[in-house]
Amino acid sequence: MIEEKLSQLNIVLPETSIPKGNYVPSVRSGNLLYLSGTLPLSNGKIVYEGAVGVDRTIEEAYKAARLCALNSLAVTKSATGSLDQVKRIISLTGFVDKNTQ
Repeated sequence: MIEEKLSQLNIVLPETSIPKGNYVPSVRSGNLLYLSGTLPLSNGKIVYEGAVGVDRTIEEAYKAARLCALNSLAVTKSATGSLDQVKRIISLTGFVDKNTQ
């Protein structure tokens, strides 16, 4: 159902990337799935880097956030086999590097 909706919206999940550090993308504990931090990666490379308002525009920040969300969905699908296995998202946190000057 979820993947059908993504398809109807012409949203394609990216391939999951090899971790760029000493961590695992997800860990399952019982019926809970915990995801590690997600970067705006495409083909294993960071697409958006820098502070919003200095190095990046607000529009680029939105694109970076969207890419992070899609990467999180891809990791979830890889760990569960199907996004339809997800019953509820308990917590979702995002961080943005922003110019505070």
